Amino acid sequence: MSPPTLTHLQELTRAHPTSRKLLVCPSLNWGREWLRVLARQEGVWVGWEPMTLRALAGELALVPLEMADQRVATDVALEVVVSAATGAALAAGQVRGPLRELAATGGTRQAIVDAVLELRTAGVSLGEFRTVAGGPTVLSLAAILERYLQELTARRLADPARVFEMALAHFAAEAPHVLPAVVVLAPGLSPRGLPAQLAQRLEAHGAIRLAPPGTVDPAPPSVPGLACFRAATPSDELREALRRAAAHGWPDDQVELVTTDPDAHGIALDALCRSTGARATMLHGLPLTRTRIGRALERWLSWLDSDLLADHIREALETGDLTAPPDGPDADTLARELRDLQIGWGREHWEEARRRLDGPAWILKWLRQHTPEDASTNEKAQCRQDAESLCAGLRWLLDTVLAHAPQVPRRGEVEPVRTSVHRLAIAALSWVELIPVEGAAERRTVDRLARRLGELAAEPDGELPFGTALASLRHAIADLRAWTDTAPEQQPWASTGGHLHLSDLAHAGCSGRPHLFLLGLDADRVGGGSTGNALLPDALRHRLGPAHLATTDDRRLERATLVSAALTTAAARGAGGSCTISWSIASDLSGRKAAPAPAVLEALRASRHEPGFSFENLRTLVGHPACAVPGPGSALLDARDLWLSALAGPDGHLLDGTGLVRTTWPHVVDTTPSLGARVADAVPDPFRRTGRPFSPTSLERLSRCPLSWFYRYQLELVPPDDPEYDRERWLDPLARGELLHRILERAGRQFRERQFSLDGAGVRAELLAIVDALADEYRAGAPVPSETIFRAERDALRECGLIWLEMERESAAQRHAPRWLEFERWLDGSAATFQLPDGRLLPVTGRVDRVDELPDQRLRAVDYKSGRPDRYRLDPKMGPLRGGRLLQPAIYAAAVSALHQGRAVEFAYHFPTPEGLAGRLSFDHGVIPQAGAIITGLMEQLARGEFIPTTDPEDCGWCEYRDICRVHTSEYGKVEDSPRARDAAAAAAKDSAFAAMNARRTPEAR
Repeated sequence: MSPPTLTHLQELTRAHPTSRKLLVCPSLNWGREWLRVLARQEGVWVGWEPMTLRALAGELALVPLEMADQRVATDVALEVVVSAATGAALAAGQVRGPLRELAATGGTRQAIVDAVLELRTAGVSLGEFRTVAGGPTVLSLAAILERYLQELTARRLADPARVFEMALAHFAAEAPHVLPAVVVLAPGLSPRGLPAQLAQRLEAHGAIRLAPPGTVDPAPPSVPGLACFRAATPSDELREALRRAAAHGWPDDQVELVTTDPDAHGIALDALCRSTGARATMLHGLPLTRTRIGRALERWLSWLDSDLLADHIREALETGDLTAPPDGPDADTLARELRDLQIGWGREHWEEARRRLDGPAWILKWLRQHTPEDASTNEKAQCRQDAESLCAGLRWLLDTVLAHAPQVPRRGEVEPVRTSVHRLAIAALSWVELIPVEGAAERRTVDRLARRLGELAAEPDGELPFGTALASLRHAIADLRAWTDTAPEQQPWASTGGHLHLSDLAHAGCSGRPHLFLLGLDADRVGGGSTGNALLPDALRHRLGPAHLATTDDRRLERATLVSAALTTAAARGAGGSCTISWSIASDLSGRKAAPAPAVLEALRASRHEPGFSFENLRTLVGHPACAVPGPGSALLDARDLWLSALAGPDGHLLDGTGLVRTTWPHVVDTTPSLGARVADAVPDPFRRTGRPFSPTSLERLSRCPLSWFYRYQLELVPPDDPEYDRERWLDPLARGELLHRILERAGRQFRERQFSLDGAGVRAELLAIVDALADEYRAGAPVPSETIFRAERDALRECGLIWLEMERESAAQRHAPRWLEFERWLDGSAATFQLPDGRLLPVTGRVDRVDELPDQRLRAVDYKSGRPDRYRLDPKMGPLRGGRLLQPAIYAAAVSALHQGRAVEFAYHFPTPEGLAGRLSFDHGVIPQAGAIITGLMEQLARGEFIPTTDPEDCGWCEYRDICRVHTSEYGKVEDSPRARDAAAAAAKDSAFAAMNARRTPEAR
């Protein structure tokens, strides 16, 4: 039994064996697929030629258009014309209401293009449209349509509607020269508008209507043996379809996958082919954005849209989407060094970084950081050579990307930037040349992309706001499709032997394969949603009449008819064929749980001859949704299926796989019996860690949360210090504190000899000059969101500097004021030590902001803080030294004492900020013994490898690893939940690993 379409094609072939036969079809692929089936059945398809209505109209209108001196416009040229018409109507004040406010946005511009072209193809004249138009939006669209027609005439262009109009107007004269003796009209041609008029004219001329593959009645037919299932996701749905095909032993080229969503199932099929080694053809391929070439171009567009944010270029290097310089450092190395340049965003910062690379400073800095102290002469020479190569590679990179960066809007600035799609397309073309191409499939994708960008570049258009032009460029390439290397090189869209084939509803059954899977039959996808253009609502479409524009109900009926036709084709396959229908319960269209389309229920009623079959019966029939875990007895497609099948219980739930892993890889289990043992073996004795002295920050972190210490200092998981854009802030708290320290350090050095005469008239001006100079230095390496933000934060730093000056003036006025001894004292771990109670010396490091000499010859170590004093006050309720969270006073006091021949040292925090209220907190020498007992316990815990989480959720608030620990915070940064801290607090009373933490956090006796 053959489908009616094939039977009719066979009859026409036998009736006209050598004549030219023109098959006018909905798409070329529809015709080619059916003709391939015909060739397999008949052995020949001599004389057949597939052609679309639009292409046929072009042939009929070719001579008349030439006589009228008009050329057929490309799709790109039409978008440019509509854009120009919209701009002219806006300038003339003809666009009113909401449309005027939204016309500058890319989405609205594209909606206008769609509406104008749909009206034209539907055969709606300007007069007809104005007759039914009402309201400011539709009247504005009418004005744009009028301007569009004027633009076409001025440019001597013919849009598709004009081509159809000319074909109809000159049909009688041109048909004898263009049309062969036999013209066959395929089912599925446009039922309305100018294309429908041409089809009617062809039929009146003698064209034969081909029998449809199925009924035009949307009610599904009876399909013997119709199978049905549901799946969790579109990916699982496709996987389950192929499992079923494999279980039956059907060859790949006997299976056709028909989908209502070519993107979702196409992406899933491509991924599955890569994991299983299968091959597949796809009618529509994949969206360009789902390919590496598309992602690389989108990364460049995002770079422009973000004011040249350096992260996008770094990511392009890391992912291999940007070529590295020839004979230079590799892309990963360039990405790492680019991050170290701290460019942030903004052309001026890229250019400033490029200037830094021209002088010797960058190379000298790199050598200081990367040359070992004990390096030999040859090693130093090699380091110098590496530095010069890196510098040259970075110069090439910055020169290259800046050459491909048009003018873009600056972040935080209101000054608009205007450009054109034409200019952006030219820049995009040059950028595409920098994308490395791997294999023939990517080369074809690049060629298609380059052709489209070339068309855009060849059509000069008017200037638009930058965002609108960028959105227009994105839309102009959004419909590009690509085929990956899982498809054949030749015609990857056509069904091919040895390959699976994925098509859509309109092409269901065209390949002639006996086993059909109809995927994506949920209510949203089958319904087709709205008509897609808010400018032409259903009320307006009804007024224009059904011969012109389809309404939402029309579209839904047409989709239901396509489903019915696909089922009829399956039924015609006979005993040797099969049909399976399915849907996924995760709907990508609505974000909610999807229900099956009514057509599913109707198909099952017809096929099972059960008119009363209900949705409840359907749920019972399909059972649990297919998912990543194969069901009992399922065929296994790849290693993932194999593993999940081995771990699946009888009810489909995953079982504990520990025993299976032990059996399969016993050596892994034997060498890593527990996390604690593995960590303990990895951490050497802390007192023998060469080159690793402890800083107060690291010890306080170890006391606060040993797990956090493990992440930071043992695994060295250091979050990248990338500049981040914040429209309300220039410097983050850490950078702001560092800049304030540098300001106060430079001021102290400059005023050291004038410590007791800070009341001089010029001191204030000198201090403000220091603030301004250092703020400008930081600005070069830390991009500012706007001049207003920069000035505000610089003024805040000025205020801090003046508070510091006033604090020092008050100290100098005291009779026994200290003498400034030194500033920015870096502690060397080989000389600066902390002596523990048992006599062992712990090497320590850090930076003491200032050391004062008191009148009684004692010393005072001073540390500047930009926050509030509350966090640094001793609180007996929290245990000694805030439970070990405040070790800095004792460590710095002991280290400075060791560096000054054992002189007594006290410690003080100074708070020269408005938040700190110009406060001071002092700690005497007595804090050292308390810290010694705590640090001894920390060293023992470290040696045991007990890296437990904190028991206090408040410790998680500012931890950079809170995402790893699943910490939830409020919008104000307050910890709302810390699962690990919560679990640790519950285990602390009975787990000996928490004994030391519990002891140091026990409130002190009063």
